[in-house]
Amino acid sequence: MESEAIRHKEWMDEKKEMDRYLSGVLRVLNSNVGGISKRISESAEIAEAIQSQAPDLFRQCDGLAYWLHANDQFLVSLYAVAAEGIDREHRRRVHEMKKTGREEIFGRSYEGAGLPAPSI
Repeated sequence: MESEAIRHKEWMDEKKEMDRYLSGVLRVLNSNVGGISKRISESAEIAEAIQSQAPDLFRQCDGLAYWLHANDQFLVSLYAVAAEGIDREHRRRVHEMKKTGREEIFGRSYEGAGLPAPSI
């Protein structure tokens, strides 16, 4: 019985530690300088701004379009696994962004720079 009580206490301690860790991650995703919804929107906004204001930049630094797109994909994937814990306003913003055609923005960046779009 005593060893079972010890295992239960160890499990509870591990659970508390994991809850504290996950709480910190969700706090950052929800509120750190605009949260994840702002970071997702910025990836496409930066690509769009470069494409419209300085399209040669994508040709001069051909990795830039790929890096911005990969950043966007990473953040969207991170959002997808954490969505249940993300606050309602951020979920609404991300849902709205999915309708904005971010993939088309990145496609135009590749096309304008004469770069092949990555196969995903």
